[in-house]
Amino acid sequence: MIDAKDFRNPEYCAEIKKSNLHLLAMMRGGFQFATPDKPFFPYTSGEIGNYYVQAGVVMKDGVAFKHALDSMTGLVERTFLDRRMGHQTQETGFVSGGESRDWIFSQAVAANLELPHMMIYKDGKVVGFNPADFGVARSSGIHVADLNNEGSSVRDKWLPTIRKLGGGLNDVFFYVDRMEDGVKVVEELGLRRHAVVELDGEAWQYLRGQAFVSEAQYESLMERLEDKEEWARSTLRTPNGILTLAGLLIDYRTRAKGEKILNVGYPDMREELREPLVGAGVRSSSGVEFVDADDGRLIVKDIQTKFLDEEQGR
Repeated sequence: MIDAKDFRNPEYCAEIKKSNLHLLAMMRGGFQFATPDKPFFPYTSGEIGNYYVQAGVVMKDGVAFKHALDSMTGLVERTFLDRRMGHQTQETGFVSGGESRDWIFSQAVAANLELPHMMIYKDGKVVGFNPADFGVARSSGIHVADLNNEGSSVRDKWLPTIRKLGGGLNDVFFYVDRMEDGVKVVEELGLRRHAVVELDGEAWQYLRGQAFVSEAQYESLMERLEDKEEWARSTLRTPNGILTLAGLLIDYRTRAKGEKILNVGYPDMREELREPLVGAGVRSSSGVEFVDADDGRLIVKDIQTKFLDEEQGR
């Protein structure tokens, strides 16, 4: 079992970060990295990126899973220890986790610390601990999550639900933090942010040193870390970027992701990219074509579907 006191040593924290990075990289599906032929992945936000990370893969191996959970628990305990040494009297009364991947870590952390656990569903329903049932004595808790990306789940779902029930949060603990927009979002909420694995320059350097990423992939990761907007726009303008986006738009199964890139992620690039995308196959010879929607969006329709829509509109 990891000793929380060791987390007060920066060198030990660095080793814990590396060991958990290694676990994620070793596990199939833990990381996926873009390649020169496919230089980006579509994210649910409509933005593009050059890697995927899936924290839940640690469950595939019992030893790895235990190490990840011990790391999370140790990080939380270290924070509690720091508070006591700083003579802060505020006690943590519960651990919360949001539907559903947060529960991979939050339930175990709560059990290890012998604290009540609150399962929060996306619709606002809670199972387990409810602050409204206990009052002030247990009103302050911590939230434990698998991944910090945009911070939107904490901001829009978990924190409002806890506050509505009379509770509060001071800290959020992530197993993995992508070190992107979510960092600022969490801090603007007035919450202290903690993570076992921060995907920063040191993380990418470690994975390069362990041969999990190539030199070209490392350079791309660092470029995006420096300025993800500039990286995205430059990538979308490359021949392989155009081909990758065209592939998303032509395939009806991934079309919505491609349209979201154009209309949500980078709407100011729609017209710039239209002609190159037509040249890359988003045209009638492929059975599809661009359509300008009434609301300004640029969408792609199958030729047959467009014909039927026009017929029904007559």
